[in-house]
Amino acid sequence: ELVASLGRGAVLARILGPTERVLAQFGELLPGCAAEELERDGDYGLFRIEAASQSGTTVEEGVAQLVVRNGWALAELRREHPTLEDVFRRLTLGRRGEVTDA
Repeated sequence: ELVASLGRGAVLARILGPTERVLAQFGELLPGCAAEELERDGDYGLFRIEAASQSGTTVEEGVAQLVVRNGWALAELRREHPTLEDVFRRLTLGRRGEVTDA
């Protein structure tokens, strides 16, 4: 129940594509998403995408559409799952990262 209250987690995608175009197009395809490049390994970038589903499309489907539309390669696509540490932080720090009176 506590883990479920944290939501589904962000999506991680390893994409062969230019960083600036990938990030810009995530914003166009998934309005309101937060996308960042975590690391670059050669031509592949590992991107973390946080977004709510839009009009029945999941974030994973949005990433797949973006990759196909641009002819990029997708090497990895997975969802992060909240950990016990995430639950502990939520309980002790609250939603805003501030210490609570627990």
